[in-house]
Amino acid sequence: MISLLTDFYELTENEKYLNFADDLAAWLMKLQSRKDGSYRSHKTHYTCVIYPAKSMMELALAEQNAGRISRSKVHLNSAKKAVENLLQQMDDIATEGQMTFEDGMISCESLQLALFALITENPDEKKAFTQAAETIMRKHRCLEQQFLPDCRVRGCTLRFWEARYDINFFANMLNCPHGWTSWKNYASYYLYLLTGNFLYLKDLMDTLGACMQCVDADGELMWAYVADPCVSGQRLKKGCTKDHVSFEECTVGEEYLPMISDWFRHDANKLTFQYIRWLNAPATWSKDFGGSCDNDVHEHFKCLCETVFGKAFLHERDDGNFVCYNC
Repeated sequence: MISLLTDFYELTENEKYLNFADDLAAWLMKLQSRKDGSYRSHKTHYTCVIYPAKSMMELALAEQNAGRISRSKVHLNSAKKAVENLLQQMDDIATEGQMTFEDGMISCESLQLALFALITENPDEKKAFTQAAETIMRKHRCLEQQFLPDCRVRGCTLRFWEARYDINFFANMLNCPHGWTSWKNYASYYLYLLTGNFLYLKDLMDTLGACMQCVDADGELMWAYVADPCVSGQRLKKGCTKDHVSFEECTVGEEYLPMISDWFRHDANKLTFQYIRWLNAPATWSKDFGGSCDNDVHEHFKCLCETVFGKAFLHERDDGNFVCYNC
């Protein structure tokens, strides 16, 4: 939200958005560990659950450009403490408290290390943070689809647990790409700017190209692509009533799954509890009616606008020829 409010300020030049972002940043800093600088959810390391340090850096840069120098320094210092902790810990930070080597934790760590390397003017810091971000990205390759030449999945990250939370499909399946795949795209973009290594640029274009295919030829937005050839499970039935949650047995494979938030809605005046409590089927909507995470797919568009949209890339190869994107 801090990132989005910063975007609103840059779009409108209305400083109320910077003030809203400042309020959120002040709250976030209350959750920052005084001991190691990490952002925390209670006692759990949360700097790499999405990218709070990136958001703080974006806000600090916007404040600097707006002449809010003292506020900018406060927020940049907060972000620096968080990424210095990442530099020290590397991948030993856990995933929302779990000891798993997980896609989002690793990609969000790399992108935040790399973004700080981009904006720091200290050459020693730039070198150290760039090297750390590259190390993390090399490790992340075990969580990417880098073998198949299939343009629907090329470079995309391997996630398997999101369907039950995003679209109420109660089965694990490879979501490849999923909205959170684009976290990796930020890291690839920053590392290309830092190193000039063509492989980062190609990886960005391959992966973001796959992500944007979540919009089909008719312009319909799909939630994610299922890379598995065959998965069966209980799926929320479209059009079921508010008084009765209905599921149906469904088999999917190598296909895009649609959004549900256009029809799976909550009363706008009530708090959304996000997930169906599917303990004793048939369940009822009750207060959980309308909770959906499927809009994480919009991360592709946010990433597209920052990294590729409106830009041309000309990379000179060793033989003097150019590789061109968006030209």
